[in-house]
Amino acid sequence: MLDKDSQISELYFLKTKWNFNPNRHFPWEDNMFKKTVSPMLFNNPNLQSFLLKLQRNVALMVESVNIVRNYFNIAVSKYYNDQWN
Repeated sequence: MLDKDSQISELYFLKTKWNFNPNRHFPWEDNMFKKTVSPMLFNNPNLQSFLLKLQRNVALMVESVNIVRNYFNIAVSKYYNDQWN
């Protein structure tokens, strides 16, 4: 969304009008720990609630790397996020 706001709307439309794919994004941030952490940890209800709270913060940290990576790439906008959308 930030990439869209930083460009002229007509040019952004011309660049992205063929990029529509509704099944492109997989919601990895919702079940990241359930796929990667041992299922035995989710048997404990206290630990399960803690892991689900921690999961949101870890997803934010993973997505924040995108801005740092693009900061040094002068060919794309700082907020370019096409690989996740």
